[in-house]
Amino acid sequence: VKNYTIGHILDVANFKAKVDIDIATAPTTLDCVTTSLHLDAHGLGHWEADANNPGTATIATPNSTSTDITGVTAPGDYVFHWITRYCDKTITITKQGTTAVATVNSPVNYCVNQTASALTASVPSGNNLMWYTQPTGGSGSTTAPTPLTTSDGNTSYYVCAVDGNGCEGTRTEIIVQ
Repeated sequence: VKNYTIGHILDVANFKAKVDIDIATAPTTLDCVTTSLHLDAHGLGHWEADANNPGTATIATPNSTSTDITGVTAPGDYVFHWITRYCDKTITITKQGTTAVATVNSPVNYCVNQTASALTASVPSGNNLMWYTQPTGGSGSTTAPTPLTTSDGNTSYYVCAVDGNGCEGTRTEIIVQ
């Protein structure tokens, strides 16, 4: 600047303001039944769900620093991006659950008044069985049912795998004829 009394001439200048750009929400784990969460971030940007997420999650307001995410149903790690002009910050949300499915033999056939045995199914190692009398809802039992054979007809029972976190997989139908 010495001896330049008319000022300074700049050819190229690139000024960047230091802005706090980050995700304010801590990574978290959702239990088996929780399918939504809230995310907060700092800075001007937008939210995007990672293309490799285990399921499709919906971002309520992608262009807001504060948004709700719904539809987190499939188990696994979900990654969400907070993308600004110069940065791409990520957060990982782990959804508990199991994709294990019980293997059954169906239909099971009995004659009227024949002595029946408790139903059987198998699940991958690390899982247990939960038995139901309906395809959704209801109270389950860890004890396999023994079908009644006092009348003819078909009866459906349902069984699912339960992982170490208590998360249930899809129910599989067993038809008793």
